[in-house]
Amino acid sequence: MRRPCHGEPPRLPARRSGHGRYASSLTQRHSIVGAYLPQREDLHVHQVVTRTCPGRRERRARCDKMSAMRFQRTATYDAAPAEVFAMLSDPAWRAAVGAAQGVTSQKVTVTPEGDGCRIVIDELQNTAGLPAIAKKIAGETTRAVVTEVWSSPTSGTVEIVAPGKPTKMVGTTRLVADGDRTQQVTELECTVKVPLISGKLEQLMVDNINAGRTVEETVGAAWLKGER
Repeated sequence: MRRPCHGEPPRLPARRSGHGRYASSLTQRHSIVGAYLPQREDLHVHQVVTRTCPGRRERRARCDKMSAMRFQRTATYDAAPAEVFAMLSDPAWRAAVGAAQGVTSQKVTVTPEGDGCRIVIDELQNTAGLPAIAKKIAGETTRAVVTEVWSSPTSGTVEIVAPGKPTKMVGTTRLVADGDRTQQVTELECTVKVPLISGKLEQLMVDNINAGRTVEETVGAAWLKGER
């Protein structure tokens, strides 16, 4: 067999029988070392395309686009909107609410911004009463950071996050005059990015927020009556 010159592609010997197995061998050599394949009518080379598993991609997309659970609650206070806003922006009232809710520790910061203010509540909550499925993610205690940005004395946004945890709540809150009373309407969307059990965890978060708001409204009603 003649040895190929420099730069000339190697020629493979022809074979009269067993061309199916021979074609498979040629295909392997072509894919591995880029060998020259002679033009033959009975030789079929198929291109192999590697694709990302569609199931995995779809599952990831579903995880990233999980539908949020909605929370809506209306609290009614026997006071004018200005009085209610003054209460909501008072660090002493926030501390009273935290004590009534049994938080482990709490830091409240109120910063005036334009006609409204920014309220940041950084607290450590005890998870003793939560189901095991939630405690597995949250631990014995969980940190919650609540940020309320009031653009005016009657309208603001709310964000609740647990740093390091796949949970988040965002939404709005507003004060609406109702005769001599004020309604505080809060609407939030709760999202937990944990596959398979996100719905259960979102429901637990909503239940926890509801319980906390019940305590908050009780403390608020007493506060507006002068019981401090």
